[in-house]
Amino acid sequence: MYDLSRLISDAARKHPGSLYILDRPMDLAPHLGLEVSYQTMNEAVERLAAALVARGVRAGEVVAVYKEQNPDLLPLACAIARAGAIPAMLSPALPGVEAEGLITKLAPRHVVVSADRLSEVDSLPVIRSENLAAEMRSQWGSPYTPAPPAKAPSPEDTYLITHTSGTTGLPKLVPQARRGTQMPIRIQTVIARLMRFNEPVALAISFVHARTFAAYATAVPLGLKILMISDPSADNALKLIRLHQPAAVETHPNMAMTWEAALRQDPAPFANVRVVISTFDAIHPRTVRVLLGAAGRKNAVFFQSYGQTETGPITQKMYRRRHLETFDGREVGRSFPGMTRVRIIDSSGRRLRRGQVGMIAVRSKGLGLDYLGESERYRDNFRSGWWLMGDHGRVDGWGRLYMEDRSLDRVEKVDSVLRVEDRIVDALPWIREVLLVGDDTHRYLVYVPYDDAIVDEDQLLQVSGLSQSSQLELVRLSWDELPLTSTWKVRRALLLRQLRQVRAGQEKSP
Repeated sequence: MYDLSRLISDAARKHPGSLYILDRPMDLAPHLGLEVSYQTMNEAVERLAAALVARGVRAGEVVAVYKEQNPDLLPLACAIARAGAIPAMLSPALPGVEAEGLITKLAPRHVVVSADRLSEVDSLPVIRSENLAAEMRSQWGSPYTPAPPAKAPSPEDTYLITHTSGTTGLPKLVPQARRGTQMPIRIQTVIARLMRFNEPVALAISFVHARTFAAYATAVPLGLKILMISDPSADNALKLIRLHQPAAVETHPNMAMTWEAALRQDPAPFANVRVVISTFDAIHPRTVRVLLGAAGRKNAVFFQSYGQTETGPITQKMYRRRHLETFDGREVGRSFPGMTRVRIIDSSGRRLRRGQVGMIAVRSKGLGLDYLGESERYRDNFRSGWWLMGDHGRVDGWGRLYMEDRSLDRVEKVDSVLRVEDRIVDALPWIREVLLVGDDTHRYLVYVPYDDAIVDEDQLLQVSGLSQSSQLELVRLSWDELPLTSTWKVRRALLLRQLRQVRAGQEKSP
């Protein structure tokens, strides 16, 4: 079974010469450069673990990580596990006040922090990443005392703590059981073996996301060449992908969306791609068509997985090119037999018939253990033993799940906000992103055009199918003005709050 403390060492013994390709040097070991062998990475992890133990980290303790985005985040988590501790990974995108709130709930014995985040944790025992890096550089090649052997956790033990995206408020801390991550690893490993996959893979995803650990723990034991892309912007990510020609690329939907314009102009970075993976978040059909259309391999496939931090993957859908003109972008596939189950229920918990829209409830072997510091909130999210996903959707007669909306983001008299947004993005190539947010008194249609686009708001309104009224306001924003999570998902509740504040200020002004 998957063991974070031995993941890199076991792979290094089998595949010492396999490579990590980094888009920037590791903050904790910049002297290792941009190409690091599995064997060298294992030495880095062992030395980091020893340095952590020397600084007082002990087995069973929680060690929080709150540092800038960098390819070293995953190896650092492995080093913390190698020291026998439990890594708690906080997103670099978290505002300081939210990070401080989560760290207070964690009550860690130590926090690994970079200088730019130091003011948020000055009351805790801090391990500065810059000091670790200086020690790694100065003592590289010299003898050191290894960390004591780490005890392998049992399947139900907490081995990792991550947090939810925070789209609806302060993120929730989710302790992950070892068996929880094992489920998607087993699924992915079976798929990789069936495909006889042994080619490079690119990971342009948040390195602190729960999903990332499953992807990483699938690729490393296979000895694959792994591109670790910490900056998923098109200029950076596609340049590295073009250079190394991976056969598999995984990214988050909104990150993939930012690649669309570049790939339409020049699909060369995807010339060798045979597998594209997008996880958890809703994705526009246009994005699927662009990515799969750019993939150069004859039988290229696109895998979409629906799930969340608390549950792991719940359903999966595979697309081929022949599906691109007719597929329904709201379909997110079928559950995994023997591992996940889905049902649709109403507000009282009663199961609805096939085809009826209601709350999506699931059971999963990958379910997280709790909400740290919010156990009652965790328990309240169950209905008769079924976990509420916080989404509305339906299941058709073939057992396929359709995710129609986030429950808290539904807009009165709109059947599906996501379908409205998909329709606009599909019809208007000058739209980069569009979001419909609001309540029963006022709605905002927020659109983000490409920088050089000719904007036609009348066309936008017509395509949306929304009636023009005093209750609907068109708002133009740039991408940088959107409040985003670490996976670049828009924090709709925060966006709506900001828009309301702007409107209130306008109404008060003379």
